[in-house]
Amino acid sequence: MKGTKITKAIGRLWHGVASKQNLPLILEHLSATRLRGSLDAKGNLGGLLLSRESNGAAEVYILTLWESEDAIRVFVGDNVHAPVYKPGDEGYLVSPEPTVKFFDTQIMPFEDGSRQSAEVIGSSSFQRVAIAEEHRER
Repeated sequence: MKGTKITKAIGRLWHGVASKQNLPLILEHLSATRLRGSLDAKGNLGGLLLSRESNGAAEVYILTLWESEDAIRVFVGDNVHAPVYKPGDEGYLVSPEPTVKFFDTQIMPFEDGSRQSAEVIGSSSFQRVAIAEEHRER
């Protein structure tokens, strides 16, 4: 769209694996704890909760978008590469990731100018959601 302002942001991507049977419960849990908590943080520009079934398990991703590394640090602490686990996560996750990944991202607002979070369930096209270059450590 002509004239639409694109905002640069840092994407922070967390990944975990849960059993297929627990997928509805883990999505509800992650939405209420991790995603909601990050969306309320100063400097957060939005987030996505993504899942897909793969090889008999459920992969779960949380992509949050941030104004700066400082905003991430205020939210997660000094070790920005470590995931933030909440009470209850261990009951759902089969294989939690030990680190998160960072990406340079660009955000284009909706036509009305708003930015909204979304929950995408059962998507097999995650690559289309976060097309970005990996964010380099400073």
